[in-house]
Amino acid sequence: MTFGTAQELRDARIHARLALVAKPPQPPKIDPSIPANNEIDRFIVAKWETAGFPEATNPPAVCDDATFCRRVYLDLIGVVPTLAESKKFDEEKSPDKRAKLIDELLARDNDYAANWTPFFEEAIASSPFESQGSVRLHGNYQM
Repeated sequence: MTFGTAQELRDARIHARLALVAKPPQPPKIDPSIPANNEIDRFIVAKWETAGFPEATNPPAVCDDATFCRRVYLDLIGVVPTLAESKKFDEEKSPDKRAKLIDELLARDNDYAANWTPFFEEAIASSPFESQGSVRLHGNYQM
């Protein structure tokens, strides 16, 4: 099969590689009386059940809004919220305000990237140098 442009060839290669990626597992069935706010919670609760943890039948309380706000800022963009940002979140009255804050922080592309780039560079051993001592490094992935 031939492709008309370099972009079409690139897209075909990406599509072929993605076809090899295993499908994600379906969230497990859990006791419907146990609160699970999302699919990830269902995986956690299932592990609690398997391990016989008491949290499987008596899950911990959801954190308060102030704690959530601080944690999500730190997790996603690596900084604590300003007083104004905390106050804005506290004054928000919609029931989905936590989801909205997550979406808002994920949309801050530069802040998100600045927080997570060093983590992934460390994970893949990115370096602008070919070697460190006698150890050959993986390459520079910042480009």
